[in-house]
Amino acid sequence: MPTKYTRSTKDQLGRVQYWLIFSVIFLACLCFKLWHISSNEIALDEAFTIFHSSGSLDHISAMLQTENNPPFHFYLMHYWIKLFGVDPTLLRLPGTIAISLSASVLFAIGYYLSGWKTGLVAGSLMTLSNFNVIFAHEVRVYPFFVLFTALAILYFFKAMNSTKWSYLVLWSLFSVLLIYAHFFGFFVWLILFLAIFVYAQHTNFKWWIAYTISLLFYIPVIQQLLSRTDESSGGTWIEETPKFDALYNILRKFSNAPVVAVACIALTVVGSYFFYKSKTTQKKELTVLLMCSFLPILLLFLISQYVPLFLDRYLVFVTVPYYLLLAFLASNLSGKHIRSWLLPSVLLVLFAFSHQPFMDNDRAVDEVAEKVKQHMESPNAKTIFVPDYMDIRIAYHTHRQEFLDTDNFKSKFAAKGLKGMLPDEDVKEFVAPSDNVLLIDGNMAGVDPDLTIYNQLVAIYGEPAKVWETKAYRLIYFAAQK
Repeated sequence: MPTKYTRSTKDQLGRVQYWLIFSVIFLACLCFKLWHISSNEIALDEAFTIFHSSGSLDHISAMLQTENNPPFHFYLMHYWIKLFGVDPTLLRLPGTIAISLSASVLFAIGYYLSGWKTGLVAGSLMTLSNFNVIFAHEVRVYPFFVLFTALAILYFFKAMNSTKWSYLVLWSLFSVLLIYAHFFGFFVWLILFLAIFVYAQHTNFKWWIAYTISLLFYIPVIQQLLSRTDESSGGTWIEETPKFDALYNILRKFSNAPVVAVACIALTVVGSYFFYKSKTTQKKELTVLLMCSFLPILLLFLISQYVPLFLDRYLVFVTVPYYLLLAFLASNLSGKHIRSWLLPSVLLVLFAFSHQPFMDNDRAVDEVAEKVKQHMESPNAKTIFVPDYMDIRIAYHTHRQEFLDTDNFKSKFAAKGLKGMLPDEDVKEFVAPSDNVLLIDGNMAGVDPDLTIYNQLVAIYGEPAKVWETKAYRLIYFAAQK
Protein backbone atom coordinates (compact mmCIF):
# COMPACT_ATOMS: atom_id res chain seq x y z
CA MET A 1 0.00 0.00 0.00
CA PRO A 2 1.23 3.54 -0.65
CA THR A 3 2.07 5.57 2.37
CA LYS A 4 -0.13 8.52 3.28
CA TYR A 5 0.93 12.06 2.49
CA THR A 6 3.80 13.19 4.73
CA ARG A 7 3.20 16.82 5.63
CA SER A 8 5.93 19.34 6.08
CA THR A 9 6.09 21.08 9.45
CA LYS A 10 4.23 24.06 8.00
CA ASP A 11 1.40 21.83 6.77
CA GLN A 12 0.85 20.12 10.09
CA LEU A 13 -1.90 21.26 12.42
CA GLY A 14 -2.37 20.52 16.07
CA ARG A 15 -5.59 18.87 17.17
CA VAL A 16 -7.06 22.17 18.37
CA GLN A 17 -6.09 23.99 15.16
CA TYR A 18 -7.52 21.20 13.02
CA TRP A 19 -10.90 21.15 14.71
CA LEU A 20 -11.01 24.93 14.84
CA ILE A 21 -10.68 25.19 11.05
CA PHE A 22 -13.09 22.26 10.61
CA SER A 23 -15.67 24.09 12.79
CA VAL A 24 -15.12 27.50 11.18
CA ILE A 25 -15.73 26.06 7.70
CA PHE A 26 -18.90 24.34 8.93
CA LEU A 27 -20.22 27.49 10.59
CA ALA A 28 -19.30 29.71 7.64
CA CYS A 29 -21.06 27.41 5.19
CA LEU A 30 -24.05 27.09 7.54
CA CYS A 31 -24.40 30.88 7.84
CA PHE A 32 -24.23 31.29 4.06
CA LYS A 33 -26.89 28.62 3.54
CA LEU A 34 -29.20 29.77 6.36
CA TRP A 35 -29.30 33.26 4.87
CA HIS A 36 -32.03 32.43 2.32
CA ILE A 37 -33.21 29.05 3.58
CA SER A 38 -36.90 29.99 3.37
CA SER A 39 -36.76 32.60 0.59
CA ASN A 40 -38.08 30.05 -1.92
CA GLU A 41 -41.50 28.61 -1.17
CA ILE A 42 -41.94 24.84 -0.93
CA ALA A 43 -42.16 23.67 -4.53
CA LEU A 44 -41.71 20.81 -6.97
CA ASP A 45 -40.74 17.47 -5.39
CA GLU A 46 -40.25 19.03 -1.95
CA ALA A 47 -44.00 18.76 -1.38
CA PHE A 48 -43.91 15.14 -2.54
CA THR A 49 -41.17 14.35 0.01
CA ILE A 50 -43.05 16.11 2.83
CA PHE A 51 -46.36 14.48 1.93
CA HIS A 52 -45.11 10.89 1.96
CA SER A 53 -42.66 11.37 4.84
CA SER A 54 -45.46 12.68 7.05
CA GLY A 55 -47.43 9.46 6.52
CA SER A 56 -47.24 6.29 8.57
CA LEU A 57 -44.37 3.83 8.21
CA ASP A 58 -46.75 1.47 6.41
CA HIS A 59 -47.62 4.27 3.98
CA ILE A 60 -43.95 4.95 3.27
CA SER A 61 -43.22 1.25 2.80
CA ALA A 62 -46.09 0.88 0.31
CA MET A 63 -45.08 4.04 -1.55
CA LEU A 64 -41.50 2.81 -1.94
CA GLN A 65 -42.69 -0.20 -3.94
CA THR A 66 -43.28 2.11 -6.92
CA GLU A 67 -41.07 5.06 -5.98
CA ASN A 68 -38.00 6.08 -8.00
CA ASN A 69 -35.94 6.92 -4.92
CA PRO A 70 -34.41 4.74 -2.18
CA PRO A 71 -35.80 4.89 1.38
CA PHE A 72 -33.19 6.77 3.45
CA HIS A 73 -34.50 10.33 3.13
CA PHE A 74 -38.19 9.44 3.50
CA TYR A 75 -37.59 7.69 6.81
CA LEU A 76 -35.25 10.42 8.04
CA MET A 77 -37.84 13.12 7.28
CA HIS A 78 -40.63 11.00 8.78
CA TYR A 79 -39.05 11.23 12.22
CA TRP A 80 -37.89 14.81 11.69
CA ILE A 81 -41.47 15.87 10.92
CA LYS A 82 -42.71 14.06 14.02
CA LEU A 83 -40.29 16.15 16.09
CA PHE A 84 -40.40 19.53 14.37
CA GLY A 85 -43.49 19.71 12.13
CA VAL A 86 -43.70 21.02 8.58
CA ASP A 87 -42.46 24.59 8.81
CA PRO A 88 -40.38 25.28 5.63
CA THR A 89 -37.28 26.49 7.49
CA LEU A 90 -37.20 23.51 9.84
CA LEU A 91 -37.90 21.08 7.00
CA ARG A 92 -34.90 22.37 5.05
CA LEU A 93 -32.56 22.49 8.04
CA PRO A 94 -31.29 18.85 7.79
CA GLY A 95 -30.18 19.41 4.20
CA THR A 96 -28.55 22.72 5.07
CA ILE A 97 -26.61 21.06 7.90
CA ALA A 98 -25.60 18.16 5.60
CA ILE A 99 -24.17 20.51 2.94
CA SER A 100 -22.32 22.49 5.63
CA LEU A 101 -20.85 19.29 7.07
CA SER A 102 -19.81 18.31 3.55
CA ALA A 103 -17.69 21.46 3.31
CA SER A 104 -15.92 20.51 6.54
CA VAL A 105 -15.39 16.92 5.36
CA LEU A 106 -13.79 18.30 2.18
CA PHE A 107 -11.37 20.17 4.43
CA ALA A 108 -10.64 16.87 6.22
CA ILE A 109 -9.96 15.04 2.93
CA GLY A 110 -7.81 17.85 1.54
CA TYR A 111 -5.82 18.04 4.77
CA TYR A 112 -5.30 14.28 4.80
CA LEU A 113 -4.14 14.23 1.17
CA SER A 114 -2.11 17.39 0.86
CA GLY A 115 -2.12 19.63 3.90
CA TRP A 116 -4.28 22.30 5.49
CA LYS A 117 -4.14 24.69 2.51
CA THR A 118 -5.68 22.12 0.16
CA GLY A 119 -8.33 21.32 2.76
CA LEU A 120 -9.14 24.99 3.37
CA VAL A 121 -9.50 25.70 -0.35
CA ALA A 122 -11.67 22.59 -0.95
CA GLY A 123 -13.99 23.41 1.95
CA SER A 124 -14.24 27.03 0.79
CA LEU A 125 -15.16 25.99 -2.76
CA MET A 126 -18.03 23.90 -1.40
CA THR A 127 -19.11 26.84 0.77
CA LEU A 128 -19.13 29.16 -2.27
CA SER A 129 -20.78 26.68 -4.63
CA ASN A 130 -23.98 28.07 -6.19
CA PHE A 131 -25.02 24.62 -7.31
CA ASN A 132 -25.09 23.32 -3.77
CA VAL A 133 -27.01 26.40 -2.58
CA ILE A 134 -29.97 25.07 -4.57
CA PHE A 135 -30.04 21.76 -2.71
CA ALA A 136 -29.25 23.27 0.68
CA HIS A 137 -32.56 25.15 0.30
CA GLU A 138 -34.70 22.14 -0.63
CA VAL A 139 -36.33 19.27 1.25
CA ARG A 140 -34.57 16.71 -0.91
CA VAL A 141 -32.03 13.92 -0.45
CA TYR A 142 -29.24 15.56 -2.48
CA PRO A 143 -27.36 17.22 0.43
CA PHE A 144 -27.03 13.79 2.06
CA PHE A 145 -25.91 12.32 -1.27
CA VAL A 146 -23.10 14.90 -1.24
CA LEU A 147 -22.23 14.28 2.43
CA PHE A 148 -22.09 10.48 2.11
CA THR A 149 -19.94 10.81 -1.01
CA ALA A 150 -17.49 13.02 0.88
CA LEU A 151 -17.34 10.62 3.83
CA ALA A 152 -16.92 7.59 1.55
CA ILE A 153 -13.98 9.26 -0.22
CA LEU A 154 -12.41 10.34 3.09
CA TYR A 155 -12.48 6.83 4.54
CA PHE A 156 -11.43 5.30 1.22
CA PHE A 157 -8.13 7.18 1.41
CA LYS A 158 -7.74 6.53 5.12
CA ALA A 159 -8.48 2.80 4.78
CA MET A 160 -6.02 2.60 1.87
CA ASN A 161 -3.25 4.01 4.01
CA SER A 162 -3.93 2.24 7.29
CA THR A 163 -4.29 -1.20 8.77
CA LYS A 164 -7.12 -0.04 11.02
CA TRP A 165 -10.32 -1.98 10.43
CA SER A 166 -12.34 0.97 11.74
CA TYR A 167 -11.62 3.03 8.60
CA LEU A 168 -12.77 0.20 6.35
CA VAL A 169 -15.92 -0.29 8.43
CA LEU A 170 -16.72 3.41 8.16
CA TRP A 171 -16.07 3.33 4.40
CA SER A 172 -18.47 0.38 4.10
CA LEU A 173 -21.11 2.17 6.18
CA PHE A 174 -21.08 5.35 4.07
CA SER A 175 -20.90 3.38 0.82
CA VAL A 176 -24.08 1.55 1.81
CA LEU A 177 -25.78 4.77 2.94
CA LEU A 178 -24.93 6.24 -0.46
CA ILE A 179 -27.16 3.92 -2.44
CA TYR A 180 -29.89 4.00 0.20
CA ALA A 181 -29.86 7.76 -0.28
CA HIS A 182 -29.75 7.80 -4.09
CA PHE A 183 -29.48 5.11 -6.75
CA PHE A 184 -26.55 6.86 -8.39
CA GLY A 185 -24.54 6.28 -5.23
CA PHE A 186 -23.66 3.12 -7.12
CA PHE A 187 -21.36 5.23 -9.32
CA VAL A 188 -19.28 6.22 -6.28
CA TRP A 189 -19.12 2.60 -5.10
CA LEU A 190 -18.08 1.37 -8.55
CA ILE A 191 -15.48 4.06 -9.26
CA LEU A 192 -13.85 3.69 -5.84
CA PHE A 193 -13.70 -0.04 -6.54
CA LEU A 194 -11.80 0.69 -9.77
CA ALA A 195 -9.64 3.19 -7.88
CA ILE A 196 -8.38 0.39 -5.62
CA PHE A 197 -6.47 -1.06 -8.57
CA VAL A 198 -5.01 2.36 -9.41
CA TYR A 199 -4.15 3.36 -5.87
CA ALA A 200 -2.95 0.10 -4.34
CA GLN A 201 0.11 -1.90 -5.30
CA HIS A 202 -1.88 -5.02 -4.56
CA THR A 203 -5.47 -5.54 -3.44
CA ASN A 204 -5.89 -6.39 0.22
CA PHE A 205 -8.29 -9.17 1.17
CA LYS A 206 -9.95 -6.72 3.59
CA TRP A 207 -11.23 -4.71 0.62
CA TRP A 208 -12.75 -7.81 -0.94
CA ILE A 209 -14.55 -8.51 2.34
CA ALA A 210 -15.74 -4.89 2.59
CA TYR A 211 -17.01 -4.82 -1.01
CA THR A 212 -18.71 -8.18 -0.65
CA ILE A 213 -20.52 -7.07 2.50
CA SER A 214 -21.55 -3.75 0.98
CA LEU A 215 -22.76 -5.54 -2.16
CA LEU A 216 -25.02 -7.74 -0.03
CA PHE A 217 -26.63 -4.58 1.36
CA TYR A 218 -26.91 -3.23 -2.18
CA ILE A 219 -28.92 -6.18 -3.49
CA PRO A 220 -32.40 -5.02 -2.31
CA VAL A 221 -31.85 -1.54 -3.70
CA ILE A 222 -30.28 -2.79 -6.93
CA GLN A 223 -33.40 -4.90 -7.53
CA GLN A 224 -35.50 -1.76 -7.18
CA LEU A 225 -33.09 0.13 -9.46
CA LEU A 226 -33.28 -2.53 -12.18
CA SER A 227 -37.08 -2.50 -11.93
CA ARG A 228 -37.19 1.29 -12.35
CA THR A 229 -34.66 1.12 -15.22
CA ASP A 230 -36.75 -1.50 -17.01
CA GLU A 231 -39.85 0.69 -16.67
CA SER A 232 -37.84 3.59 -18.13
CA SER A 233 -36.55 1.60 -21.11
CA GLY A 234 -39.16 3.19 -23.35
CA GLY A 235 -38.13 6.66 -22.20
CA THR A 236 -38.12 8.81 -19.10
CA TRP A 237 -39.59 12.17 -18.13
CA ILE A 238 -36.23 13.62 -19.23
CA GLU A 239 -37.06 14.01 -22.89
CA GLU A 240 -33.85 15.08 -24.59
CA THR A 241 -30.84 12.91 -25.32
CA PRO A 242 -27.83 14.95 -24.15
CA LYS A 243 -25.47 16.46 -26.72
CA PHE A 244 -21.76 17.05 -26.15
CA ASP A 245 -22.37 20.58 -24.85
CA ALA A 246 -24.11 18.97 -21.85
CA LEU A 247 -20.68 17.90 -20.60
CA TYR A 248 -19.49 21.50 -20.46
CA ASN A 249 -22.79 22.71 -19.01
CA ILE A 250 -22.39 20.38 -16.02
CA LEU A 251 -18.94 21.78 -15.26
CA ARG A 252 -20.27 25.32 -15.76
CA LYS A 253 -22.91 24.71 -13.09
CA PHE A 254 -20.36 23.20 -10.73
CA SER A 255 -18.12 26.24 -11.29
CA ASN A 256 -20.71 29.01 -10.70
CA ALA A 257 -20.16 30.92 -13.98
CA PRO A 258 -18.84 30.38 -17.55
CA VAL A 259 -15.60 32.30 -17.04
CA VAL A 260 -14.91 30.35 -13.83
CA ALA A 261 -15.68 27.07 -15.62
CA VAL A 262 -13.14 27.87 -18.34
CA ALA A 263 -10.53 28.69 -15.69
CA CYS A 264 -11.28 25.44 -13.82
CA ILE A 265 -11.05 23.35 -16.99
CA ALA A 266 -7.72 25.01 -17.84
CA LEU A 267 -6.43 24.37 -14.32
CA THR A 268 -7.49 20.72 -14.56
CA VAL A 269 -5.92 20.09 -17.97
CA VAL A 270 -2.71 22.11 -17.61
CA GLY A 271 -2.31 21.38 -13.91
CA SER A 272 -2.70 17.62 -14.38
CA TYR A 273 -0.16 17.66 -17.20
CA PHE A 274 2.50 19.39 -15.12
CA PHE A 275 1.64 17.37 -12.04
CA TYR A 276 2.19 14.08 -13.85
CA LYS A 277 5.45 15.41 -15.29
CA SER A 278 6.74 16.40 -11.85
CA LYS A 279 8.59 14.18 -9.40
CA THR A 280 5.73 14.19 -6.88
CA THR A 281 4.78 10.96 -5.16
CA GLN A 282 1.06 11.83 -5.20
CA LYS A 283 0.18 10.98 -8.78
CA LYS A 284 -2.11 8.15 -7.66
CA GLU A 285 -4.12 10.53 -5.49
CA LEU A 286 -4.56 12.83 -8.50
CA THR A 287 -5.65 9.88 -10.66
CA VAL A 288 -8.31 8.86 -8.14
CA LEU A 289 -9.65 12.44 -7.95
CA LEU A 290 -9.76 12.66 -11.76
CA MET A 291 -11.59 9.33 -11.96
CA CYS A 292 -14.16 10.35 -9.35
CA SER A 293 -14.66 13.77 -10.97
CA PHE A 294 -15.15 12.81 -14.60
CA LEU A 295 -15.99 9.11 -14.94
CA PRO A 296 -19.52 9.51 -13.45
CA ILE A 297 -20.27 12.35 -15.89
CA LEU A 298 -19.03 10.36 -18.87
CA LEU A 299 -20.80 7.14 -17.80
CA LEU A 300 -24.14 8.89 -17.28
CA PHE A 301 -23.72 10.72 -20.59
CA LEU A 302 -23.19 7.42 -22.43
CA ILE A 303 -26.08 5.69 -20.65
CA SER A 304 -28.32 8.64 -21.51
CA GLN A 305 -27.78 8.06 -25.22
CA TYR A 306 -30.09 5.05 -24.71
CA VAL A 307 -32.14 5.93 -21.61
CA PRO A 308 -32.28 9.70 -20.94
CA LEU A 309 -31.01 10.19 -17.38
CA PHE A 310 -28.52 13.04 -17.78
CA LEU A 311 -29.68 15.56 -15.21
CA ASP A 312 -27.49 17.97 -13.27
CA ARG A 313 -28.92 17.09 -9.85
CA TYR A 314 -28.17 13.40 -10.39
CA LEU A 315 -24.50 14.38 -10.62
CA VAL A 316 -24.41 16.68 -7.60
CA PHE A 317 -22.17 14.17 -5.78
CA VAL A 318 -19.42 14.90 -8.34
CA THR A 319 -18.96 18.35 -6.78
CA VAL A 320 -17.11 16.61 -3.92
CA PRO A 321 -14.17 15.17 -5.94
CA TYR A 322 -14.34 18.11 -8.38
CA TYR A 323 -13.68 20.74 -5.70
CA LEU A 324 -11.06 18.49 -4.13
CA LEU A 325 -9.36 18.15 -7.51
CA LEU A 326 -9.28 21.91 -8.08
CA ALA A 327 -7.98 22.56 -4.56
CA PHE A 328 -5.38 19.79 -4.87
CA LEU A 329 -3.98 21.13 -8.15
CA ALA A 330 -4.10 24.80 -7.18
CA SER A 331 -2.35 24.17 -3.88
CA ASN A 332 0.40 21.97 -5.30
CA LEU A 333 1.34 23.92 -8.45
CA SER A 334 1.96 27.41 -7.09
CA GLY A 335 5.55 27.09 -5.90
CA LYS A 336 6.71 27.80 -2.38
CA HIS A 337 6.28 30.46 0.27
CA ILE A 338 3.91 33.32 -0.60
CA ARG A 339 3.68 32.20 -4.24
CA SER A 340 2.02 29.01 -3.06
CA TRP A 341 -1.14 31.04 -2.45
CA LEU A 342 -1.30 32.48 -5.97
CA LEU A 343 -3.48 29.87 -7.69
CA PRO A 344 -5.63 29.10 -4.60
CA SER A 345 -6.30 32.83 -4.17
CA VAL A 346 -7.31 33.28 -7.81
CA LEU A 347 -9.59 30.26 -7.60
CA LEU A 348 -11.25 31.45 -4.40
CA VAL A 349 -11.70 35.00 -5.74
CA LEU A 350 -13.38 33.65 -8.90
CA PHE A 351 -15.80 31.55 -6.85
CA ALA A 352 -16.41 34.34 -4.33
CA PHE A 353 -17.28 36.97 -6.94
CA SER A 354 -19.59 34.57 -8.80
CA HIS A 355 -21.27 33.27 -5.63
CA GLN A 356 -25.02 33.78 -5.24
CA PRO A 357 -26.40 33.13 -1.73
CA PHE A 358 -29.92 32.91 -3.17
CA MET A 359 -30.95 30.79 -6.16
CA ASP A 360 -34.55 31.39 -7.24
CA ASN A 361 -36.44 28.17 -8.02
CA ASP A 362 -38.66 30.14 -10.46
CA ARG A 363 -41.84 28.39 -9.31
CA ALA A 364 -43.92 31.22 -7.76
CA VAL A 365 -46.12 28.59 -6.11
CA ASP A 366 -47.45 31.13 -3.58
CA GLU A 367 -48.98 33.10 -6.44
CA VAL A 368 -50.74 30.02 -7.77
CA ALA A 369 -51.89 28.99 -4.28
CA GLU A 370 -53.41 32.43 -3.69
CA LYS A 371 -55.32 32.21 -7.00
CA VAL A 372 -56.64 28.78 -5.99
CA LYS A 373 -57.77 30.08 -2.58
CA GLN A 374 -59.56 33.03 -4.14
CA HIS A 375 -61.22 30.83 -6.74
CA MET A 376 -62.45 28.28 -4.22
CA GLU A 377 -64.22 31.02 -2.26
CA SER A 378 -66.52 31.67 -5.23
CA PRO A 379 -69.81 29.75 -5.73
CA ASN A 380 -69.75 26.34 -7.44
CA ALA A 381 -65.96 26.40 -7.66
CA LYS A 382 -63.90 23.43 -8.80
CA THR A 383 -60.16 23.18 -9.41
CA ILE A 384 -58.44 20.57 -11.57
CA PHE A 385 -54.67 19.95 -11.49
CA VAL A 386 -52.73 18.53 -14.44
CA PRO A 387 -50.45 16.64 -14.01
CA ASP A 388 -52.39 14.91 -11.27
CA TYR A 389 -49.55 15.17 -8.73
CA MET A 390 -49.84 18.95 -8.86
CA ASP A 391 -52.55 18.63 -6.21
CA ILE A 392 -49.91 17.66 -3.60
CA ARG A 393 -47.67 20.58 -4.55
CA ILE A 394 -50.44 23.15 -4.13
CA ALA A 395 -52.24 21.54 -1.17
CA TYR A 396 -49.23 22.14 1.09
CA HIS A 397 -49.94 25.87 0.68
CA THR A 398 -53.74 25.87 0.54
CA HIS A 399 -55.06 22.91 2.58
CA ARG A 400 -52.38 21.92 5.08
CA GLN A 401 -54.70 19.79 7.24
CA GLU A 402 -55.83 17.64 4.32
CA PHE A 403 -52.28 17.50 2.97
CA LEU A 404 -51.02 15.91 6.19
CA ASP A 405 -53.71 13.22 6.12
CA THR A 406 -51.79 11.14 3.59
CA ASP A 407 -54.09 8.11 3.51
CA ASN A 408 -57.24 10.15 2.93
CA PHE A 409 -55.82 13.15 1.12
CA LYS A 410 -57.21 12.44 -2.36
CA SER A 411 -60.78 11.85 -1.20
CA LYS A 412 -60.81 14.80 1.22
CA PHE A 413 -59.29 17.13 -1.36
CA ALA A 414 -61.85 16.05 -3.99
CA ALA A 415 -64.66 16.53 -1.49
CA LYS A 416 -63.59 20.16 -1.22
CA GLY A 417 -63.74 20.54 -5.00
CA LEU A 418 -60.06 20.10 -5.88
CA LYS A 419 -58.69 17.17 -7.83
CA GLY A 420 -55.52 16.04 -9.55
CA MET A 421 -56.67 14.41 -12.78
CA LEU A 422 -55.22 11.78 -15.10
CA PRO A 423 -55.71 12.05 -18.90
CA ASP A 424 -57.92 8.95 -19.04
CA GLU A 425 -60.40 10.24 -16.45
CA ASP A 426 -63.84 11.52 -17.37
CA VAL A 427 -64.06 15.20 -16.43
CA LYS A 428 -67.87 15.04 -16.30
CA GLU A 429 -67.70 12.81 -13.26
CA PHE A 430 -66.12 15.67 -11.31
CA VAL A 431 -67.59 18.86 -12.76
CA ALA A 432 -71.02 20.01 -13.94
CA PRO A 433 -71.90 22.76 -16.47
CA SER A 434 -72.96 24.98 -13.55
CA ASP A 435 -69.46 24.89 -12.01
CA ASN A 436 -66.74 27.51 -12.35
CA VAL A 437 -63.57 25.54 -13.10
CA LEU A 438 -59.94 26.54 -12.67
CA LEU A 439 -57.50 24.31 -14.54
CA ILE A 440 -53.92 24.42 -13.19
CA ASP A 441 -51.52 23.52 -15.99
CA GLY A 442 -48.16 22.44 -14.56
CA ASN A 443 -46.88 20.78 -17.77
CA MET A 444 -50.13 19.46 -19.19
CA ALA A 445 -48.66 18.83 -22.63
CA GLY A 446 -45.93 16.67 -21.10
CA VAL A 447 -48.33 14.14 -19.54
CA ASP A 448 -51.32 14.66 -21.84
CA PRO A 449 -50.02 15.49 -25.36
CA ASP A 450 -53.54 15.25 -26.80
CA LEU A 451 -54.81 17.76 -24.20
CA THR A 452 -57.62 15.35 -23.36
CA ILE A 453 -58.69 17.06 -20.14
CA TYR A 454 -58.50 20.54 -21.63
CA ASN A 455 -60.57 19.48 -24.66
CA GLN A 456 -63.18 17.87 -22.41
CA LEU A 457 -63.54 21.15 -20.52
CA VAL A 458 -63.81 23.11 -23.78
CA ALA A 459 -66.56 20.72 -24.90
CA ILE A 460 -68.51 21.51 -21.71
CA TYR A 461 -67.83 25.24 -21.24
CA GLY A 462 -66.52 26.54 -24.54
CA GLU A 463 -63.29 28.51 -24.77
CA PRO A 464 -61.64 29.66 -21.51
CA ALA A 465 -62.91 32.92 -20.03
CA LYS A 466 -59.48 33.85 -18.65
CA VAL A 467 -55.92 32.61 -18.75
CA TRP A 468 -53.16 33.65 -16.33
CA GLU A 469 -49.46 32.95 -16.87
CA THR A 470 -47.05 32.63 -13.93
CA LYS A 471 -43.35 31.75 -13.93
CA ALA A 472 -43.96 28.03 -14.18
CA TYR A 473 -47.72 27.47 -14.41
CA ARG A 474 -50.70 28.39 -16.54
CA LEU A 475 -54.07 28.96 -14.89
CA ILE A 476 -57.07 28.48 -17.19
CA TYR A 477 -60.53 29.62 -16.03
CA PHE A 478 -63.74 28.15 -17.45
CA ALA A 479 -66.91 30.04 -16.52
CA ALA A 480 -70.14 28.23 -15.64
CA GLN A 481 -72.69 27.75 -18.39
CA LYS A 482 -75.80 29.91 -17.96
